[in-house]
Order: sequence, then structure tokens, then C-alpha cells
Amino acid sequence: NKKNLPTSTNHIRFFKNGEAMGHFIVSRGIRTGGQAFDNIEPGHYFPAISAYMGGSVRVNFGPHFIYPPRSLPHGFMKKLKPISELCTAPPTPEEAVASIMKERAFHHKKIDENAVNAFKEAVKMEATIRYDAYCNHVKRHVEEVREGRMERGLSTGDLPQVDVEL
Repeated sequence: NKKNLPTSTNHIRFFKNGEAMGHFIVSRGIRTGGQAFDNIEPGHYFPAISAYMGGSVRVNFGPHFIYPPRSLPHGFMKKLKPISELCTAPPTPEEAVASIMKERAFHHKKIDENAVNAFKEAVKMEATIRYDAYCNHVKRHVEEVREGRMERGLSTGDLPQVDVEL
């Protein structure tokens, strides 16, 4: 029943080499559309890809792209959110230790200080592994995008420096 569907402006767009794969309408010189799916319920949607007969695909979920999305309606680039934004950066090791110590409230209980310190060290070690892996992933992503753009003679001015702490 269409009456019960929520009215929404949520939509999904996808791009191939920077070009939107949806349908556009030009009316009176104004370009609109480009959605692959529109009027969808609010929420988080996760991509899925199916390959057939040995097919392969290479995807980039952002936040940086070799071919940034282009030919979109005016002002629309500021509204786009890459799927990569669903995965937030993990806390730094120091933030992880502070958070868990606050959550566990060890100061209310009589616990051996050595056990508490060992727990803090274990949390810090795991958080360091996660944080370093995330930072390395982000750096590799930027390097791959930079390399891909340079091979194609495209601008790299909008990409962050990978030697800077991310």
C-alpha cells in the first residue's frame, strides 16, 4: 500500500569512473535526478556485489576517489556521503584506556593494582593494533587514489598528505 510508505528524499547513487549511473532529467536547463534508487526509507544501506561466471569488480567506497563524482546537480557534491563514512575511526589507545577505565569503575572495588595495570596494558595493546591498522588502511587508500589519478593525469590537490597523522 503506497499510502503507508514514508515520504522520503533518501536515495542511493553509484558511479563508474566518476559518472553517475542513474537517470538524469534536464528540464529548462536544470539537471535533476541521477539516483539509482530513490524514495527509500531512512537507514543505513550496505553495498553488495555479485559476480557471475568468473567476473570481477574493483570498488572504492571512499572517502577519496580516483574519479570524483561529477556532472551532478548544482550544489549536490556537498550532500554526498561515501559509504566509508559508516566506519568511523577507532579511538586512540589513550582514549580506549580512559573510556574502559571510566566504564569499569575500578576505583569502587578492592582490586589488585597489578591486575588493573595488566588490564589497562591489554586494552592499550589491542587499541594500538586497531588504531594502527586503521591509519595504515587510510594511508594506503590515499596513496592508491593518488597513484591512480597521477596515472590518468588527474588532479591530486584535494587529497591529504599521507605522512600527516590522520
